Amino acid sequence: MARIVSKIETSFSNLTPSDKLIAKAIKKNFDQIPFLTIHQLAKKINSSATTISRFVKKLGYENFVDFKYDIIKEIPTGFKEIYEPISAGDNHNDIINKIFGTYINSLKETQKLLNYDDLINLAKLIAKAKRVLFFGIGASGSISHFAASRFLHLDIQAEAYDDEYQMTLQSLRVNKYDIVVGISHSGRSRNIINALLTAKELHATTVGISNYIFPQMKNNCDFHFCTSFKEHKVKAAAISSCSLQIVIIEILYFLSALNKKNLWNIMELNLKIERNLRV
Repeated sequence: MARIVSKIETSFSNLTPSDKLIAKAIKKNFDQIPFLTIHQLAKKINSSATTISRFVKKLGYENFVDFKYDIIKEIPTGFKEIYEPISAGDNHNDIINKIFGTYINSLKETQKLLNYDDLINLAKLIAKAKRVLFFGIGASGSISHFAASRFLHLDIQAEAYDDEYQMTLQSLRVNKYDIVVGISHSGRSRNIINALLTAKELHATTVGISNYIFPQMKNNCDFHFCTSFKEHKVKAAAISSCSLQIVIIEILYFLSALNKKNLWNIMELNLKIERNLRV
Protein backbone atom coordinates (compact mmCIF):
# COMPACT_ATOMS: atom_id res chain seq x y z
CA MET A 1 0.00 0.00 0.00
CA ALA A 2 2.78 2.42 0.95
CA ARG A 3 4.36 2.29 -2.52
CA ILE A 4 1.17 3.06 -4.44
CA VAL A 5 0.04 5.75 -1.99
CA SER A 6 3.49 7.27 -2.27
CA LYS A 7 3.14 7.29 -6.05
CA ILE A 8 -0.21 9.11 -5.73
CA GLU A 9 1.19 11.64 -3.28
CA THR A 10 4.24 12.28 -5.46
CA SER A 11 2.00 13.06 -8.42
CA PHE A 12 -0.52 15.07 -6.38
CA SER A 13 0.76 18.55 -7.27
CA ASN A 14 0.43 17.78 -10.99
CA LEU A 15 -3.15 16.55 -10.75
CA THR A 16 -6.27 18.44 -11.77
CA PRO A 17 -8.89 19.27 -9.09
CA SER A 18 -11.04 16.33 -10.20
CA ASP A 19 -8.00 14.01 -10.15
CA LYS A 20 -7.18 15.14 -6.61
CA LEU A 21 -10.68 14.18 -5.49
CA ILE A 22 -10.18 10.73 -7.03
CA ALA A 23 -6.76 10.40 -5.37
CA LYS A 24 -8.23 11.20 -1.94
CA ALA A 25 -11.13 8.79 -2.51
CA ILE A 26 -8.80 5.97 -3.60
CA LYS A 27 -6.59 6.43 -0.56
CA LYS A 28 -9.67 6.37 1.66
CA ASN A 29 -11.10 3.22 0.02
CA PHE A 30 -7.75 1.60 -0.82
CA ASP A 31 -8.51 -1.89 0.55
CA GLN A 32 -11.76 -2.08 -1.41
CA ILE A 33 -10.27 -1.22 -4.84
CA PRO A 34 -9.35 -4.85 -5.81
CA PHE A 35 -12.99 -5.88 -5.33
CA LEU A 36 -14.49 -3.18 -7.59
CA THR A 37 -14.83 -2.69 -11.33
CA ILE A 38 -13.96 0.74 -12.68
CA HIS A 39 -17.68 1.52 -13.02
CA GLN A 40 -18.43 0.42 -9.45
CA LEU A 41 -15.58 2.60 -8.18
CA ALA A 42 -16.79 5.56 -10.24
CA LYS A 43 -20.25 5.26 -8.72
CA LYS A 44 -18.83 4.85 -5.22
CA ILE A 45 -16.67 8.00 -5.38
CA ASN A 46 -19.05 10.10 -7.53
CA SER A 47 -16.76 10.18 -10.54
CA SER A 48 -16.76 8.63 -14.03
CA ALA A 49 -14.98 5.61 -15.50
CA THR A 50 -13.32 7.88 -18.09
CA THR A 51 -11.94 10.23 -15.44
CA ILE A 52 -10.61 7.33 -13.34
CA SER A 53 -9.03 5.80 -16.45
CA ARG A 54 -7.21 9.06 -17.20
CA PHE A 55 -6.13 9.30 -13.56
CA VAL A 56 -4.45 5.85 -13.42
CA LYS A 57 -2.69 6.56 -16.73
CA LYS A 58 -1.18 9.68 -15.15
CA LEU A 59 0.22 7.39 -12.44
CA GLY A 60 1.93 5.31 -15.12
CA TYR A 61 -0.59 2.48 -15.54
CA GLU A 62 -1.94 1.44 -18.92
CA ASN A 63 -5.43 0.89 -17.54
CA PHE A 64 -7.47 0.41 -14.37
CA VAL A 65 -6.94 -3.37 -14.38
CA ASP A 66 -3.14 -2.87 -14.20
CA PHE A 67 -3.62 -0.38 -11.36
CA LYS A 68 -5.86 -2.80 -9.48
CA TYR A 69 -3.40 -5.64 -10.07
CA ASP A 70 -0.59 -3.59 -8.55
CA ILE A 71 -2.72 -3.03 -5.45
CA ILE A 72 -3.45 -6.75 -5.16
CA LYS A 73 0.28 -7.54 -5.43
CA GLU A 74 0.93 -5.51 -2.28
CA ILE A 75 -1.43 -7.80 -0.34
CA PRO A 76 -3.67 -6.05 2.21
CA THR A 77 -2.81 -6.82 5.82
CA GLY A 78 -5.90 -8.98 6.28
CA PHE A 79 -4.72 -11.42 3.62
CA LYS A 80 -1.09 -11.82 4.63
CA GLU A 81 -1.57 -14.91 6.78
CA ILE A 82 -2.97 -16.78 3.76
CA TYR A 83 0.28 -16.40 1.88
CA GLU A 84 2.71 -17.42 4.60
CA PRO A 85 5.21 -19.90 3.19
CA ILE A 86 5.12 -23.48 4.42
CA SER A 87 7.73 -23.91 7.14
CA ALA A 88 9.48 -26.86 8.76
CA GLY A 89 7.44 -26.33 11.92
CA ASP A 90 4.08 -26.73 10.19
CA ASN A 91 2.02 -29.81 11.01
CA HIS A 92 0.01 -31.75 8.44
CA ASN A 93 -3.15 -29.68 8.95
CA ASP A 94 -1.21 -26.41 8.63
CA ILE A 95 0.22 -27.48 5.27
CA ILE A 96 -3.17 -28.59 3.93
CA ASN A 97 -4.88 -25.38 5.06
CA LYS A 98 -2.13 -23.13 3.68
CA ILE A 99 -2.19 -24.79 0.27
CA PHE A 100 -5.99 -24.66 0.00
CA GLY A 101 -6.03 -21.06 1.25
CA THR A 102 -3.44 -19.98 -1.31
CA TYR A 103 -5.19 -21.58 -4.27
CA ILE A 104 -8.68 -20.44 -3.26
CA ASN A 105 -7.59 -16.84 -2.87
CA SER A 106 -5.40 -16.91 -5.97
CA LEU A 107 -8.46 -17.98 -7.98
CA LYS A 108 -10.57 -15.22 -6.44
CA GLU A 109 -7.95 -12.57 -7.11
CA THR A 110 -7.37 -13.81 -10.66
CA GLN A 111 -11.11 -13.51 -11.29
CA LYS A 112 -10.96 -9.86 -10.24
CA LEU A 113 -8.13 -9.20 -12.70
CA LEU A 114 -9.79 -10.78 -15.73
CA ASN A 115 -11.62 -8.58 -18.22
CA TYR A 116 -14.82 -10.47 -19.02
CA ASP A 117 -15.36 -8.60 -22.29
CA ASP A 118 -11.89 -9.61 -23.48
CA LEU A 119 -12.58 -13.26 -22.64
CA ILE A 120 -15.90 -13.17 -24.52
CA ASN A 121 -14.49 -11.35 -27.55
CA LEU A 122 -11.48 -13.66 -27.79
CA ALA A 123 -13.73 -16.72 -27.58
CA LYS A 124 -15.74 -15.43 -30.54
CA LEU A 125 -12.52 -15.13 -32.55
CA ILE A 126 -11.36 -18.61 -31.52
CA ALA A 127 -14.69 -20.10 -32.60
CA LYS A 128 -14.10 -18.99 -36.19
CA ALA A 129 -10.28 -19.04 -36.36
CA LYS A 130 -8.44 -21.02 -39.02
CA ARG A 131 -5.77 -22.14 -36.53
CA VAL A 132 -5.15 -21.59 -32.82
CA LEU A 133 -1.54 -22.06 -31.75
CA PHE A 134 -0.44 -22.40 -28.13
CA PHE A 135 3.18 -21.67 -27.20
CA GLY A 136 4.79 -22.41 -23.84
CA ILE A 137 8.10 -23.49 -22.29
CA GLY A 138 8.53 -25.90 -19.37
CA ALA A 139 5.44 -26.14 -17.18
CA SER A 140 3.67 -23.65 -19.44
CA GLY A 141 4.49 -25.95 -22.35
CA SER A 142 2.44 -28.68 -20.67
CA ILE A 143 -0.46 -26.24 -20.38
CA SER A 144 -0.15 -25.41 -24.09
CA HIS A 145 -0.55 -29.10 -24.97
CA PHE A 146 -3.52 -29.38 -22.61
CA ALA A 147 -5.11 -26.33 -24.24
CA ALA A 148 -4.63 -27.63 -27.79
CA SER A 149 -6.11 -30.98 -26.84
CA ARG A 150 -9.07 -29.24 -25.26
CA PHE A 151 -9.93 -27.11 -28.28
CA LEU A 152 -9.57 -30.02 -30.68
CA HIS A 153 -12.76 -31.34 -29.09
CA LEU A 154 -14.54 -28.33 -30.59
CA ASP A 155 -13.33 -29.26 -34.08
CA ILE A 156 -10.92 -26.31 -33.99
CA GLN A 157 -7.47 -26.67 -35.59
CA ALA A 158 -5.50 -26.28 -32.35
CA GLU A 159 -1.75 -26.91 -32.08
CA ALA A 160 0.81 -26.76 -29.27
CA TYR A 161 4.54 -26.07 -29.49
CA ASP A 162 7.04 -26.04 -26.64
CA ASP A 163 10.48 -25.64 -28.21
CA GLU A 164 12.17 -22.56 -29.65
CA TYR A 165 12.66 -23.86 -33.19
CA GLN A 166 9.02 -24.88 -33.68
CA MET A 167 7.68 -21.69 -32.10
CA THR A 168 9.85 -19.60 -34.42
CA LEU A 169 8.86 -21.65 -37.46
CA GLN A 170 5.14 -21.73 -36.70
CA SER A 171 4.96 -18.02 -35.83
CA LEU A 172 6.29 -17.31 -39.33
CA ARG A 173 3.43 -19.30 -40.89
CA VAL A 174 0.49 -17.45 -39.37
CA ASN A 175 -1.84 -14.90 -40.91
CA LYS A 176 -4.82 -12.74 -39.96
CA TYR A 177 -7.09 -15.78 -39.65
CA ASP A 178 -4.91 -17.38 -36.95
CA ILE A 179 -4.63 -16.91 -33.19
CA VAL A 180 -1.36 -17.31 -31.28
CA VAL A 181 -1.49 -17.81 -27.51
CA GLY A 182 1.75 -17.37 -25.55
CA ILE A 183 1.80 -18.80 -22.02
CA SER A 184 4.55 -17.70 -19.63
CA HIS A 185 4.48 -17.63 -15.83
CA SER A 186 6.99 -14.77 -15.60
CA GLY A 187 5.82 -12.98 -18.75
CA ARG A 188 9.51 -12.55 -19.59
CA SER A 189 10.20 -15.65 -21.70
CA ARG A 190 12.26 -14.45 -24.66
CA ASN A 191 11.03 -17.26 -26.92
CA ILE A 192 7.37 -16.51 -26.20
CA ILE A 193 7.80 -12.73 -26.62
CA ASN A 194 9.64 -13.15 -29.93
CA ALA A 195 6.99 -15.56 -31.24
CA LEU A 196 4.19 -13.16 -30.28
CA LEU A 197 6.02 -10.24 -31.91
CA THR A 198 6.47 -12.18 -35.15
CA ALA A 199 2.83 -13.32 -35.15
CA LYS A 200 1.59 -9.78 -34.51
CA GLU A 201 3.66 -8.45 -37.42
CA LEU A 202 1.94 -11.03 -39.64
CA HIS A 203 -1.45 -9.76 -38.42
CA ALA A 204 -2.43 -12.82 -36.39
CA THR A 205 -4.44 -12.23 -33.21
CA THR A 206 -2.00 -12.50 -30.30
CA VAL A 207 -2.84 -13.54 -26.74
CA GLY A 208 -0.71 -13.63 -23.59
CA ILE A 209 -1.30 -15.47 -20.32
CA SER A 210 1.13 -14.71 -17.49
CA ASN A 211 1.38 -14.21 -13.75
CA TYR A 212 3.23 -10.90 -14.14
CA ILE A 213 2.62 -7.90 -16.35
CA PHE A 214 5.81 -7.48 -18.36
CA PRO A 215 5.53 -4.71 -21.01
CA GLN A 216 7.46 -6.54 -23.74
CA MET A 217 4.97 -9.39 -23.61
CA LYS A 218 1.80 -7.42 -23.02
CA ASN A 219 2.55 -4.83 -25.73
CA ASN A 220 2.69 -7.59 -28.33
CA CYS A 221 -0.70 -8.99 -27.32
CA ASP A 222 -4.14 -8.06 -28.57
CA PHE A 223 -5.47 -9.78 -25.44
CA HIS A 224 -3.57 -10.27 -22.19
CA PHE A 225 -4.80 -12.23 -19.15
CA CYS A 226 -2.96 -12.06 -15.85
CA THR A 227 -3.17 -14.64 -13.09
CA SER A 228 -2.50 -13.78 -9.46
CA PHE A 229 -0.50 -16.46 -7.70
CA LYS A 230 1.25 -14.99 -4.67
CA GLU A 231 4.82 -16.17 -4.14
CA HIS A 232 8.10 -15.32 -2.50
CA LYS A 233 10.23 -16.40 -5.46
CA VAL A 234 9.13 -16.53 -9.08
CA LYS A 235 10.65 -19.93 -9.89
CA ALA A 236 9.20 -21.54 -6.77
CA ALA A 237 5.61 -21.05 -7.97
CA ALA A 238 6.06 -21.46 -11.72
CA ILE A 239 4.28 -24.83 -11.61
CA SER A 240 1.70 -23.72 -9.05
CA SER A 241 0.31 -20.98 -11.30
CA CYS A 242 -0.50 -23.64 -13.92
CA SER A 243 -3.81 -24.29 -12.17
CA LEU A 244 -4.82 -20.68 -12.79
CA GLN A 245 -3.72 -20.89 -16.42
CA ILE A 246 -5.89 -23.99 -16.83
CA VAL A 247 -8.90 -22.10 -15.45
CA ILE A 248 -8.45 -19.37 -18.08
CA ILE A 249 -8.16 -22.04 -20.81
CA GLU A 250 -11.34 -23.71 -19.53
CA ILE A 251 -13.24 -20.41 -19.57
CA LEU A 252 -12.16 -19.76 -23.16
CA TYR A 253 -13.03 -23.35 -24.10
CA PHE A 254 -16.63 -23.14 -22.89
CA LEU A 255 -17.14 -19.61 -24.24
CA SER A 256 -15.80 -20.76 -27.61
CA ALA A 257 -18.14 -23.76 -27.57
CA LEU A 258 -21.01 -21.35 -27.00
CA ASN A 259 -20.01 -19.38 -30.10
CA LYS A 260 -19.10 -22.30 -32.37
CA LYS A 261 -21.64 -22.69 -35.15
CA ASN A 262 -20.82 -26.27 -36.11
CA LEU A 263 -19.98 -28.50 -33.15
CA TRP A 264 -19.26 -32.18 -33.27
CA ASN A 265 -21.80 -34.49 -31.67
CA ILE A 266 -19.99 -34.77 -28.35
CA MET A 267 -21.84 -37.92 -27.28
CA GLU A 268 -20.96 -39.64 -30.54
CA LEU A 269 -17.36 -38.43 -30.29
CA ASN A 270 -17.03 -39.80 -26.75
CA LEU A 271 -18.43 -43.17 -27.83
CA LYS A 272 -15.91 -43.41 -30.68
CA ILE A 273 -13.00 -42.49 -28.41
CA GLU A 274 -14.13 -45.02 -25.80
CA ARG A 275 -14.51 -47.69 -28.49
CA ASN A 276 -11.01 -47.07 -29.83
CA LEU A 277 -9.48 -47.24 -26.35
CA ARG A 278 -10.98 -50.60 -25.50
CA VAL A 279 -8.60 -53.53 -25.40
